[in-house]
Amino acid sequence: MLEKSIDPFTGKPFIPKRNNQKFASRKNQVAYNNLISKQKRDVKSHVENVLKSNLKLLQKVLGKNEEKIISKDYLLGGGFCFNYHTQILMRNKIQWYCTYNIGVHQLKNNRIKIRRFKNTVLI
Repeated sequence: MLEKSIDPFTGKPFIPKRNNQKFASRKNQVAYNNLISKQKRDVKSHVENVLKSNLKLLQKVLGKNEEKIISKDYLLGGGFCFNYHTQILMRNKIQWYCTYNIGVHQLKNNRIKIRRFKNTVLI
C-alpha cells in the first residue's frame, strides 16, 4: 500500500493508486499545469505586447516598401519603443535593431531608416 501524498494543486492529502502519481485526479493535473503556463505567459506578456505593437507600427509605415526613411519623432508619436527588439543584425557594417524581420537604423538629423529583411534568423 502506498503512503499518502499531497496534491500540488489543492494541497490536500490523497492516497495514490500508482507509485508515480502526483495529483489526486487528472482534472487537478490539468488545472495545475494551466496555472503554471498562465504564470509563465503573464511574465512575458508585457514584452510581447510591446513587440507586437512595434511590429504593427513598422509594418504600417513600410507598407509594401522594402525600405523607408522617416523621422524618429513619427515613430515615437506612434508609440514605438526603441528599448525592445528581437535581435540585432550587422549588415554591411550597419547595426540594425530588429523587431522580428523589420530593422531600424538611426541616421543623422533625427531620421530613422526602416528595412524589411527576408532572411533573418530568430534566436
